[in-house]
Formats: sequence, C-alpha cells, structure tokens
Amino acid sequence: MVKCSSGGGFSYALCGFSQVCMVQEEDIATMILAMSTIADVIMISRTCHAMHRIGQGVVHRCFRRIISPFAFDAFDFLVSALRQSESLVTGSAARAMITGDISQDMRDLNILVPHVKFNVLHDFVTET
Repeated sequence: MVKCSSGGGFSYALCGFSQVCMVQEEDIATMILAMSTIADVIMISRTCHAMHRIGQGVVHRCFRRIISPFAFDAFDFLVSALRQSESLVTGSAARAMITGDISQDMRDLNILVPHVKFNVLHDFVTET
C-alpha cells in the first residue's frame, strides 16, 4: 500500500527508491480503494497527496462506469455540461456511486439542474 511521510512523499522502507515499487504500491492501493465504498475512498483520500490522487482516479472511474451507458461516446461532454450547469446526479446512479453496487440495471439518469443553468444541459442533449 502507498504510505505517505509527513512531507507528502512516498515511504519506501521495504523496497528502496525503485519506480517499479512505487507503481506496484499505487496499483495495490487502487485495487483496495476500488473495492471500498465511496465514503471510505474519500476519507482515505484525505490522508496525503498520493492517496488523494489515487482516490480521485478511483472515484472518476466509478463515475464513468455508472454514467457511460447514458452518455455513449459523449461522456466527457456530458461531464462538462454537468459541471457548467452545476447539475446534480440523483436516483439510482447516485445510489450506485455511494454504495458501490452497480449490479442493478439502471434504465434512467436523474439530473437536477438549476433553472438559470438549464440551457447549458438542454444544449448538450439537443446537440449530441
């Protein structure tokens, strides 16, 4: 597992300063976080810079796995539209993100959009 020193760097007590070891530790940390709930990932991500970066990757991949079936090839555009419109994903997609249970078949994507930002998301839907 990736360990952090007080300075935010990696601790290599067992394997020296090898790049290979750092990659292996990050792979192991990623696998562990991928099996955790989103709450645990966020909590662990707050321990140091390295775990924050790894945790962000895990959260992003989970979000992509849940949202991609609705966005097809336009995932990055959808995420951009969600951010620009300050939208909130709710319903079964949000539940799957929080619980980590993506085994249920999600047939719809519930999005709450502030009224003043509705045109941003509307333009995305009509243009893609």
